[in-house]
Amino acid sequence: MYLADWVASDTEFFHFRVHTTPVTHWWQAALREADQAVRDRRLTRWQARPITWEEMWPDTPKPRAFQADGMRLAPDEGQAMIVVESDTGSGKTRLALWIAHHLARTCGYSGLYMALPTRAAGNQVATELRKFLHAVLAPGEVRDMALVHGTAQATDLVHELVDAHQAHGDPLTDLSSTIDTATCTDSGQAVLDPWYLRRCLALVASFGVGTVDQIALAPQGSRHWALRLGALMCKVVIIDEAHAYELFQQNLLSAAVEWLAEGGASLVVLSATLPRSIRNELTTAWRRGLGRTGHDDGTQGPIMVVDHNGRISRSGPLPHHPQTPKLLTDIQLNEDPGDTDLVAHILDQARNGGCVVVRSTRIDPCRSRYRKALQLASTHGWQPDEILILHGMLLPRHRLQLETRLAGILGPGPKGRRNPDRPGRLLVFATGVIEQSLDLDFDHGVTDLCPIDVAVQFRGRIHRHAVNNPYRSPWCRTPRLTMLWQPGQDGLPIVEPPDWAAGRPTGTYDGLVYAPYVLAASWHTLTQRRDPDGIVRLETPRDSAWALESVYGEAIQGAGPAQALLDRTRSAYLTALADEALQAKDRLFLPFTRRRRTPVATYDLASGNNQGDGDKGGVTGIAAVSRLGEDSVDCLILYQQPNGTITYDHEGVQRADLGQRSPTRDVTAYRRQQKELLANTLALPARWWNGRHSLQPIADWPHHPQPALRNKPVILLSPAGTCLSGPVGKLRYDHTTGLERI
Repeated sequence: MYLADWVASDTEFFHFRVHTTPVTHWWQAALREADQAVRDRRLTRWQARPITWEEMWPDTPKPRAFQADGMRLAPDEGQAMIVVESDTGSGKTRLALWIAHHLARTCGYSGLYMALPTRAAGNQVATELRKFLHAVLAPGEVRDMALVHGTAQATDLVHELVDAHQAHGDPLTDLSSTIDTATCTDSGQAVLDPWYLRRCLALVASFGVGTVDQIALAPQGSRHWALRLGALMCKVVIIDEAHAYELFQQNLLSAAVEWLAEGGASLVVLSATLPRSIRNELTTAWRRGLGRTGHDDGTQGPIMVVDHNGRISRSGPLPHHPQTPKLLTDIQLNEDPGDTDLVAHILDQARNGGCVVVRSTRIDPCRSRYRKALQLASTHGWQPDEILILHGMLLPRHRLQLETRLAGILGPGPKGRRNPDRPGRLLVFATGVIEQSLDLDFDHGVTDLCPIDVAVQFRGRIHRHAVNNPYRSPWCRTPRLTMLWQPGQDGLPIVEPPDWAAGRPTGTYDGLVYAPYVLAASWHTLTQRRDPDGIVRLETPRDSAWALESVYGEAIQGAGPAQALLDRTRSAYLTALADEALQAKDRLFLPFTRRRRTPVATYDLASGNNQGDGDKGGVTGIAAVSRLGEDSVDCLILYQQPNGTITYDHEGVQRADLGQRSPTRDVTAYRRQQKELLANTLALPARWWNGRHSLQPIADWPHHPQPALRNKPVILLSPAGTCLSGPVGKLRYDHTTGLERI
């Protein structure tokens, strides 16, 4: 009903009729218009056709052993929740898409939605989903595919999909296509109707890729929550990297899972490092939504299925089985030598070959290491263009270009062969954005001290493509991850932020990103597993269980000198978890009451101004949000050239279109303008407006008369990156190193 209201309010299809129109004529016309609207918006059910694995994935014509087990375990009827646990690069995503196609055939779903932890991961997976649809859709079949996140319209893929839609005769738009617009006859095609670019409607498209935030917002009383939740209920929902979310998000996901089960959806959960507690909570939530607790057959395996009766079964090769793919990784725990020594060592080590990634927990150390590498590059025989940096404070315009470049040179080659564009050597400095679902292959990795599950996930970017193994330099033939830790005076790692009140004048701000207890427990767990050479020989999936449970399970005891640190930080950790759980409980709503198992009352589902639009607006403490953490402010960042011209780029080549553009009058100009503005929009942390070096209040920033700049926080930069308008003297931006405070 909710979706019908959105469609019926579209004046493109439904027209006003005078009161003298006979009722029978009115009714017949309304039926014709409704039918046309449903067809033109492609809201019909996905008619998934029979297709073999080889036809679906011609570059890997035979499924791997664990993929074949998952295919056999998929139920022949009814909705299901399927959990797939396997190492990164093992083919989980392809198995998930096969399962989604299978469930669409057996259950009649309208499509699928893939949820990932970051926008960057979504952008890359969207390209893979497009290829998948090209293979599985029937010849001539056209379906809508949306990229669902805040900067989706800044990506080329979205505009290519909209242009492809135009090639099929959308009467509203007249766009010149930038891609091949020949009508598809030998296969299906993914397109995107611009209607789905409107707020909240992207999830309604048959196929979507986006962030997990959409699922986390679904069980909260934000505006249009019913449209978001209803769109998910008629699909197969795939949650990738299910371990990568804070407890607040996990609790919201559990509530969403309960709704999805109650509403008839199916769920596929993917993870390389899924703690038992998270798996159990998702399983319990799914069975609550079904209202059934079926039999657990007691089988073992990395693939678990909960069918429509709540029955649990498992399959797949066990960790010790000879056919189980094994990833061997040496983890070397080293004291952080400082930026100069670290960078000099890497430049010397990879001088004769090697693609190395240095992962920093925060952006400031990432920049510092990158700049030190540029300073030392020439003396160690490196060129500046062989050293790159990637993090979240780059404008989407520059970050998307860099991600595309990395995927092109470090991604897989054509049809499983070695990538011909892979460089002989490369040094990349990055933050955590590098580890989430990006299909990149490095020869060696270095990381700051991080949670053990993050380390295992990051390890998935090292020696990811076996086809490259014969070509790796001798020094990095063995997959190795170097983990850096900062020792305190007591010889234990510094994991807590500075706190003068607690008598800690020194500390690490990494403890504001990850819980200090998790960092300390990960360090202790790994140090206890070191061999006489000081190396942790990690084999996954064999060692995955002990690694995760050692950190996230029961409290560590008998840790010797580290026990006091573990006890102190665990107490703070449990307090923080309790607060996250309480905040989630205050925001979410569930389909049934807990005590009597009765459907929740209608008034409990009401939403209004208090909840806002989801991640926007609302009253503090109750507003629907998809993740905790500090607030941010979206600012538009443009360049002002010496002659006064405003451009999108520092070179002054792309003049900014700041006029009044309307989607109903000139859709081509409107789309182009919105894409360019989004590509120059960046979220600034709210904390930048506090403290001694705080930014000027936005109300004091100059107002600009151009229509496109009205009611927007605008920062104008010189071509050199200094701030000319806005927080003058407080910020600078470089197209390589990003935005930073002075």
